[in-house]
Amino acid sequence: IQKPWDNHHLLHLAEKHIAAHRAEALRKYKQEHEIEEAIAVQRRLMPSGLPEVPGIDLAAVCQPAGAVAGDYFDVLQLGDKLGICIADVIGKGLPAALMMSNLQAAVKVTAAGWVKPSELCRRVNGLACRNGAVDKFISFFYALYDPKTRQLIYSNAGHNPPIVVRANGEHVLLDTPDVVLGQMPDWQYQDAEFTLEPGDRVVLYTDGITEAGGEDGEEFGEERLRAVFQGDPGTRATDLLARLMSKVGEHCRHSFADDATCLIISVDENRV
Repeated sequence: IQKPWDNHHLLHLAEKHIAAHRAEALRKYKQEHEIEEAIAVQRRLMPSGLPEVPGIDLAAVCQPAGAVAGDYFDVLQLGDKLGICIADVIGKGLPAALMMSNLQAAVKVTAAGWVKPSELCRRVNGLACRNGAVDKFISFFYALYDPKTRQLIYSNAGHNPPIVVRANGEHVLLDTPDVVLGQMPDWQYQDAEFTLEPGDRVVLYTDGITEAGGEDGEEFGEERLRAVFQGDPGTRATDLLARLMSKVGEHCRHSFADDATCLIISVDENRV
């Protein structure tokens, strides 16, 4: 015989179960809403378009592996010059995206046509060291480009060296002996210079491109990357980028384990 207090007890348990279910549903809703807001904020921080500059052709893409990215790129119009950057935060998800958002803000308030890349890296590194966790760091490449002289002044803070693929098929790596951001607050970054020639293509990328793995575990690699940009000197940057992402996607069966970002600068081959 079921006693009245049994019914009350069962009712109490049911109410607790319903309350717990509602609380869990509310928590998931808030979490999903926060992620959606983070995605929207990050999309606003990414460049909505690239500058139109006589003598060069630009194209870029950032393909997150998840909902938000730890990669970043930008092309800033700084008077007569361009500020060009690409970066990659170690790690994935919201922590990496938040760290990247801090970097984006720091670059935009620091960059100017008269600020050397080494100085920008020094300032942004100081901020990263103060605000970042000891197990987090950022690989970062920043350059100032003068379209009139075709001079590129750059500093590479531990990032994959951008590749200059020349019209004759030769290639040059843009690197400096510097460390990643967020680890050594007193590091003095260095500048290097390179003059681009008509027909040159500068390829900035993150390791989500070159480390994309095939079925056999073989990475896409730098050699395949360079091959995409050799020959066909008249091909537009947007077409080259589409070709690259198609080849990388085919190689990894469109299963990207990491954020994949690429920025292409193509110098007009007919320019005198």
